[in-house]
Amino acid sequence: MDLDPRELTLAALRDDDLDVSQLVKDAVRAEYRWADAPAPTFPQRRLRAVYAALVELFALRDGFQPPAWTKDVAPAPAPVYLMPGCRSSDGARRYSTLTTPSTMRARNVFAVRDYLDFTFGRSEKTSILPKEPGPWDDPVEVERMRQRARNATVPRS
Repeated sequence: MDLDPRELTLAALRDDDLDVSQLVKDAVRAEYRWADAPAPTFPQRRLRAVYAALVELFALRDGFQPPAWTKDVAPAPAPVYLMPGCRSSDGARRYSTLTTPSTMRARNVFAVRDYLDFTFGRSEKTSILPKEPGPWDDPVEVERMRQRARNATVPRS
């Protein structure tokens, strides 16, 4: 299968989840090896960072190390959010920022911890990418969130 890196990247950037998930599902069905994905040929730093972040994420989910060229791709110059609603919702943006896998976060690319995970059709146990704990897994952070919520409530009259 020939995966078009630019098509995948642009679909992710335009929040076209249906197109991105279909491209990834097709690649998984064709047993595409993300560890062998070609280096990007497009010059835009933002696009290169998004493509590298996706290739790294998917290679790790496949149980392989990402291609060596990914180490040479610089992070995006500004945060890039791949989830619909993050541009208009502070809450969605915060959630995305908190749950993004560290490999993506290092590239200044944000999604959620299980971004397109369902397209792989297998358990996270097959992935060498561990699920990172979120703030809801830390009792101290949970109590801080509860306290902030209590302080933010409007008193009834």
